[in-house]
Amino acid sequence: MLRTLLLATAAGLVACAVSPPDQPASTPPFALTTDVSCNATHSVRCPATGCVHGEAGEPMDLPISIHVPRAGGAGSFCFATGCEDAVIEPMQTRGSVWTAIVRTNERTNKNAELTIARDLTFTLRDAGSLSIATWSGVCDPSGS
Repeated sequence: MLRTLLLATAAGLVACAVSPPDQPASTPPFALTTDVSCNATHSVRCPATGCVHGEAGEPMDLPISIHVPRAGGAGSFCFATGCEDAVIEPMQTRGSVWTAIVRTNERTNKNAELTIARDLTFTLRDAGSLSIATWSGVCDPSGS
C-alpha cells in the first residue's frame, strides 16, 4: 500500500514538472506611435454595389493626403482644390492594422474608413450612395 502511494506521488510530481509546450506569442495590436501624413498613389471608383470580382474599378485622378494624429482627433484631409479639417476617430484595432473613421463636413462630407498597416501603407475607403472611392498609398511620420 505504501509502495503504491509513493509511486502515485512520484508520478504526480513528474507530471507537474513537465511543462506544456510554449505557445507562440500573439502579435500585439498595432498602434500608431507618432502622427503620420498619408499620400495616395492609387485611387479607384466602383459602383455602390462594389466592383465585379477581378475588375480593378475605374481609376480616378484625384490625389489626396491625410494628416493623422497618432491618438486620433483633429487632422486634415487634402485633395486637389485644398485642405479641410477632419476628425479622425480611431476604432478597435484589428491585429496588424490601425483603423479609424475620417469625418469631414466643410467642403466635402466624408465618412470614410481609414486603415494603416504596420508597414505604413494605407487605404481610405469612402462609400457613398452612388459609388465607392478607394485611395491607397504610403504614410510617413509627420515632419519627415
